Amino acid sequence: MTAIMVLTLLGMLRLWLQKPDLPITEQSSLVYFEPISNRPSEFPPPVSNHDWLEVGSRSFLLQLLDWFSDLKRVTQQGNSQIEYVYPNGKAALSLSLPRRLPKGGFSLHYILDPHGSAETARTIEKESLSALYQAFFWQLEQKFERNSKQLGAGMLLIPDSSLALENHHKAVQARLQGKSALALEYTLKSTSLAPNFLPAWYEMAVAYRDQGRLDKALAVTRAVQAKNNPVLHFRFILLQAQLLDQLGKYNEAWNIYQDAAQRAREGRQTANLASILISEAILDRKLKNFNRAEKALKEARKLVTMEENPTLYGAMMGTWARLDKAQFKLTSALEKAALAKKAHLLSGHLKHGASIQNLQADVLSYMNRWEEAEEIVKNTLGLNENIKNRRGECDNRVLLSKIYQSTGRLALAAREWKKVIECTSGLNLPGNQAMAYLWMIRLEIKRDNLSHARLVERRFDLHVHEQNDKKDLKELLLRGQLELAIAEKEISKSQAILKALEKASGKVYALYRADIALLQGHLGSAEKLYWHALNELPENTPYSTRVEYQSRLAKIYARNNPGKLRQLVEQMKQFNPFCYPVKKYESLILANDNQLVEAIMQMEELKLQAGELWRPQDELLLSRLRKHSQGRVKAERQEDFSPISA
Repeated sequence: MTAIMVLTLLGMLRLWLQKPDLPITEQSSLVYFEPISNRPSEFPPPVSNHDWLEVGSRSFLLQLLDWFSDLKRVTQQGNSQIEYVYPNGKAALSLSLPRRLPKGGFSLHYILDPHGSAETARTIEKESLSALYQAFFWQLEQKFERNSKQLGAGMLLIPDSSLALENHHKAVQARLQGKSALALEYTLKSTSLAPNFLPAWYEMAVAYRDQGRLDKALAVTRAVQAKNNPVLHFRFILLQAQLLDQLGKYNEAWNIYQDAAQRAREGRQTANLASILISEAILDRKLKNFNRAEKALKEARKLVTMEENPTLYGAMMGTWARLDKAQFKLTSALEKAALAKKAHLLSGHLKHGASIQNLQADVLSYMNRWEEAEEIVKNTLGLNENIKNRRGECDNRVLLSKIYQSTGRLALAAREWKKVIECTSGLNLPGNQAMAYLWMIRLEIKRDNLSHARLVERRFDLHVHEQNDKKDLKELLLRGQLELAIAEKEISKSQAILKALEKASGKVYALYRADIALLQGHLGSAEKLYWHALNELPENTPYSTRVEYQSRLAKIYARNNPGKLRQLVEQMKQFNPFCYPVKKYESLILANDNQLVEAIMQMEELKLQAGELWRPQDELLLSRLRKHSQGRVKAERQEDFSPISA
């Protein structure tokens, strides 16, 4: 008995070892992707806490060297070397970043060439960072012959407290990693140790901005007086204008930009002028002044290169890519986004790099290039999780949810939308949260789970009430309530909600009017209204939205007009649509052409690809096609092959 049991167990073990591995895929997935944690990112991992000296000193030294406006930065060799030349191109300064000495203290190595004749390398060694920077700055002042007034103003950049400098450097590192809360914590320590340390106050304002606390950030920029330091004064002024822009105070922001631009032109401060022009372009894009925005970016492009200033170049190209997207120049937007991404790789700014990658994914999703968009957004989500960039992570999840929902993976979409609700609530983004609720209602309608959609609508209603029934949120709620009422086939209720929506928004919603006309059986009116809605779509409408409008028309033509259905399907295919429901309509066309085997093949393929978008009426249509193909029923009229609903 023992021998038999052993042999049996060995046999079972052998079968188990020989059993082939099953493929690991997501339900209805278009393509299998590795888990986020296993996929390498093009961006390097965040620097460790031990690198604060390298990261922070680099930023601080660049601020010190900005004081010498007649020097031009030309190369950035990784994070360890900075080089400057004179306007005539002759070498002026080359320095390595500070290092810790084995026995304590810090060292700084540099080569200074103040008159175009080579000078021997020098090394400064001091016990503290503060003393190191002060000695280095003193050498620069002496060699470049600054007067005592300028020297005193420049030295205000360097605090006596080395601990204040250390906290400032750590704040810079945290900001570059996207950790705004940690950056704020370090800047508060730095300013408490050195109340007159202006760069720390600037970092504080940036940290507040990155956390979405715009009023707090604006208060810092207005409270700090930096007029005796033109370098930092410009940065505070520019940040102030950008904050006013974000707060919707466009006229105030524009006036500051114009004044700052004039000063930069008079002082021939090319980097400052480029920064202002980029900021102006961002404001003009919001106001839809696209020509003026592009003009500003073209001027900025003459002033900055990727090699000289990758951070600024990346900001410029990222802004340009978003401008192209707003004008629906999608191919051009992708090209400029690729340049911005390359620049941010050079600068090592992870947060900006993640933002550009999300922009790339968003543009691809506009073009219905779902697989490419999904791969990028998952990679970016992993990057944002690593650097703890909560806002970027939330934006990634919004886009990922839309991709899942648009490609038939509704369970995955529902999971992601729940996470979006959590993160938008935590980040206090009521508008984003409202949009997430609207998409969740649409998702439940697609799942034919109207009772669950009603629960989501109630939560949505509560959210809008908590936000004091803000007008824009109320309109989104009315749209969700209307779409749900139409799905429930409640005609009078739909008409009442549509009336309230059009009154609140001041718009005519031809699409919803067409939906209600279709419910009432008024096919002619519905067709006209659908065409009106389709023709009224703005040029920058995503392909998926355009196909969604066309699909509503296809519902009508599938019933009684195979000729128009054929024409409409050909138009839909120009927008690279997801397989559902286009392949269903193609199968109807094949059936009308008596190509029944091909029609069944098309439906079978669609069944595998459509995921949870596949409906019971689709299964019924497939069954009818099979029966007709087998000769069990005779179908002499085209209507026999029309879907029960689209």
